[in-house]
Amino acid sequence: MHIFIDETGSFSGIGEFPSVSLVGALVVPDERLASLEKQYNRLSRNFPRDDRGEVKGRALTEKQVASLIPMLFEHSTLFDATGVDVGAHTEDGLKQFQAEQAERMTNNLTDKHSATLTKQVWAYRDKFEKFKLPLMIQTMATFELIPKLIELSTNYYATRRPTELAEFHWTIDAKGNLDTPNQWEEWWSTVIMPFLQSRSFKQPFKMLPVGDYSKMKRFDVEPDDFIKEMSAWTEGDPPPLDIKAIISDNLQFRSDTCPGLELVDILTNATRRAMNGNLQKEGWRRIPELMIHRNPQYINLIALEDLPKRVYPYSRIVNAYSRGGRALLPAKLHRQALKRAK
Repeated sequence: MHIFIDETGSFSGIGEFPSVSLVGALVVPDERLASLEKQYNRLSRNFPRDDRGEVKGRALTEKQVASLIPMLFEHSTLFDATGVDVGAHTEDGLKQFQAEQAERMTNNLTDKHSATLTKQVWAYRDKFEKFKLPLMIQTMATFELIPKLIELSTNYYATRRPTELAEFHWTIDAKGNLDTPNQWEEWWSTVIMPFLQSRSFKQPFKMLPVGDYSKMKRFDVEPDDFIKEMSAWTEGDPPPLDIKAIISDNLQFRSDTCPGLELVDILTNATRRAMNGNLQKEGWRRIPELMIHRNPQYINLIALEDLPKRVYPYSRIVNAYSRGGRALLPAKLHRQALKRAK
């Protein structure tokens, strides 16, 4: 499968409520990618473009955004997004969160851990502590998005297109809170992947009993003493996954454009524009159909401090992104599961 990652919003505007930023992801089955790119190039022929010839989601009309959803649905794509309302936060609260999160990185280190591992973990902590607040916030949103994305997409395709689980091709938009693709690559390799690997040990990915995960066997990790100590893994559980291999085997950072990145930019921007009141329902109403149905809603809005109770102007949009999504199980398997439950 191919995963395209982009963000919208600057993850800034602390205290300037509301100020929503999102990290979005589009998953495309490998066997449908060529057809999707061909159809998209045809549909987008007359879309507005910037001076580099790139389609920008923020410039599209409702009709143009809406015209892409049937194509994306028919190609079995999945969309997901995690966001944060930076404007609902305070600078003091975010700095406190950053300090506490950094402290947690090294809390569990003991004399039993190797000098090499200890040095690496402290290096990750030092890097994280030096992040400016926008990059720290974007990092936390990414931390929340990727594990959910891996779990949902693998479970979805395990009952429909299990061959898609053999390889994960990641394409990251490298235009954001870092200056160059090299810095983005370093950010992913030294911060994102180690954190996700550690998290996967403590919170193993859920797998469906009816799913075919045979193509993912090469990502299994033999549980050693360290994994057993750091995770909730016990004898009989599925082997932990090698997140580094899942992500880094086929990972590229692009500062130019491609159809997959343009499409995820359009969907992520359309969702944020809807939340900001800048895109009418015609443009966004079918986007939830590309997302996996779950409760309470499909858009995961994270809070990095205790937020005061207030009226959020985009609540109606977030609530709308809780209906009409793709079922995790195909209808036949869902009926069988219901019968077994009885």
